[in-house]
Amino acid sequence: MIAYGVATDIVVAFSLYVIRFGLPVAFFFTVAMLHPPLLNM
Repeated sequence: MIAYGVATDIVVAFSLYVIRFGLPVAFFFTVAMLHPPLLNM
């Protein structure tokens, strides 16, 4: 049961890590993809 709890904590922490750092990366990637057309305009 302890191992199950530790595994759950790791999964939750990893999910929060991905959400916290993944969203800004995706946002900046989207901005970078849209930026050249804006500069060309």
